[in-house]
Amino acid sequence: MRGRLQAWRNIAGGAIAAGLSWWAGAHLIENNAFGNGYATTFMVAFVLTSLGLGALWLVMREPESPTVKVRMGVMARVREFPQLLENRDYRNFLIAQMLATAGRIVIPFCIIYAGRKMEVDGAAIGLFSLAFLGADTLTNLVWGTLGDRYGFRLTFILTVVTWIASLVMMIFAEQPWHFLLAFFGLGAAASGYMMSSTTLVLEFGERDDIPMRLALSTTVETSMASLGPVLGGLIASFAGLVPVFIISLVSLVAALGVLVSAVREPRHLKAEGDAAVQR
Repeated sequence: MRGRLQAWRNIAGGAIAAGLSWWAGAHLIENNAFGNGYATTFMVAFVLTSLGLGALWLVMREPESPTVKVRMGVMARVREFPQLLENRDYRNFLIAQMLATAGRIVIPFCIIYAGRKMEVDGAAIGLFSLAFLGADTLTNLVWGTLGDRYGFRLTFILTVVTWIASLVMMIFAEQPWHFLLAFFGLGAAASGYMMSSTTLVLEFGERDDIPMRLALSTTVETSMASLGPVLGGLIASFAGLVPVFIISLVSLVAALGVLVSAVREPRHLKAEGDAAVQR
C-alpha cells in the first residue's frame, strides 16, 4: 500500500501548495505586496516551511524496523556500494534515474520559454503553478494505485512518457491553454517520478540494504540535479532554449529505453525467487 499511502499524503500537501501558489501569484505578485511581491512570496514560503519543520520535529516519531543491520562506520558503509551495484536491475535503474534527472534540466526554463511566446504576468504565473502543482494533487492517487497493483516500474515508464509528451507540447505550444496543459503534464510527471523512483529503490535487493540504496540513489540524483541546471543555463545563454529542450528529450528517451529493456520489475524477481525456494 506504499503508493496509496504516499498518494494521500501528497494529495493533502499538493492541494494546499496549489491553492497557495495561485493565491500568491494573483494577489502577492500581481499587486506587488509590500513593494516587492516576489520577496513577500518567499517570506510567506519561509514561514510556512518553518512551521512544517516544527510540526515534523514535535509530532512525528521514527517507526520501528523489524530488522536493523549491524552497526559499522560510515566508510565501511560506503565500501558496500560496489556490492549494491552487483544487482543488475538496480544498477540499470540507477542509469535510468540519472538520465531521467538529466532530462529535468529544462524545467526551470519552461516559464522563460513560455514568456517568450506569450505575455506572462503574475496571474499567468499563478495559473501555471496551479496547473503544475494541481497535477501533482490530481494524479498522485492514479500513480499510487497503479504502482501498488502493477508495480512501480510501470509507473516510472509512464512517467517518462508523460514527461516527453509534455516537453514536446511545450516546444510547439502557441496558445495559453497549450502551455497550461504542458505544465499540467510536467506536474503529473514530476509526481510520478518522485513516487516511482523512491519506491522502486525500496524493492530492489535486501531489506536491510534499503538505507544504503536510498543513499546511493539520492547521491546520483542530486548530483545530476545540481549540475543539470548550470549546464542548461550555459547552453541556453549561448545557443538558446530549444537546444536545452532537445537535450532533455534525448535524455528522457534514453531513460525510457533503459527502463523498458534493462530493468525488470523487482516484484516479479522476488516472486520467482520464492517459487524457486519452494521447489
